[in-house]
Amino acid sequence: MQSNPILSRLPALRRATWPVPSRACASIRALVLAAIGLTGVAGVPIPAAARDGVFEINQACATSTGCFAGDSPGFPVSISVAGSYVLTGNVSVSDANAIGIEISTDFVTIDLGGFSLSGPISCTGSGFNRSLVCGTGTGDGIIAGSYDGTAVRNGTLRGFADYGLYANGGEAQIEDMRFHEIGRVAVSVADGARIRNSTIYRNGGNGSSAALFASTGALIENLVVRQNQNLGAQVGSYSTIRGNTFSSNGLGGLTASLSTTVLNNTAAGNGGDGISVNRGCMVSDNVSSQNDGDGIQATSDFNVQRNNVSENGGYGLLFTGVGGAYRENQISSNATGSVLGGVNMGSNSCNGSTVCP
Repeated sequence: MQSNPILSRLPALRRATWPVPSRACASIRALVLAAIGLTGVAGVPIPAAARDGVFEINQACATSTGCFAGDSPGFPVSISVAGSYVLTGNVSVSDANAIGIEISTDFVTIDLGGFSLSGPISCTGSGFNRSLVCGTGTGDGIIAGSYDGTAVRNGTLRGFADYGLYANGGEAQIEDMRFHEIGRVAVSVADGARIRNSTIYRNGGNGSSAALFASTGALIENLVVRQNQNLGAQVGSYSTIRGNTFSSNGLGGLTASLSTTVLNNTAAGNGGDGISVNRGCMVSDNVSSQNDGDGIQATSDFNVQRNNVSENGGYGLLFTGVGGAYRENQISSNATGSVLGGVNMGSNSCNGSTVCP
């Protein structure tokens, strides 16, 4: 047979990659997938695949096949290999006693991809007047136990009866999240956590002292924490808390432990104190107003400066220990009094007067 003169002039590589008809492609693909064990029988869904090293989680694989090696069908989705995981759709857990995702290894990152991981409960009532009532159960959204380096970002956790996110290992990172209608604790993290750019709203109807717990050395930044049943946030020693809003929480806005910096926050309309800190803290450039308790409360060795504190139900500034000083604060219209305790270092204004107690 005479060869085609045009084809004979094509480079060998071009000829080797000449397009295969689409039907043949489909047959070859099916054979390859069967050979490596990725096809099901009689239309059974294929587990979510790793894409560019990122493992996928969705409703279909969570309930029908398991999403990757080590995960069985049903909840929780079990993650036992370090790496990156992403939701490719909303995932819903129907059992109020079930866990959504359980992590059993260090250094796992979960990107919710803008989707929701949801449980079945909802809450009624108001956190501010402590009438919030949530559905009961023992279910949690994401549990990482004591494993280090858990990161969760970019989505919503809602409707779980117990915890939204529990990461009791070190160095957790939480960014761009919404925590909504969690029965007890929206977020609980251990040492060195970073929590940024997130909303914690209407949680705690089943009882807890705070919607957000963070242990020592935390960075809490750009959060909106509002209308939770009890305290908005409880933060451990040696932390930095800046640029947040704590409002309309039932038992107060924020408490912080030893040697913590509290900077540029707003605490307004809370049922208890706006901001309460332990010894050795710097409290600077905050607004604390219209809280039922004191505007700012501190114990010993504090530095409280350049805050605007007004219309609180208790004192504007209440200092219960020794060795602390306050300066350059604007204090007005607080029901019990302007200032009690502390050392006045000057430039404070109390109800329009430079004479402060």
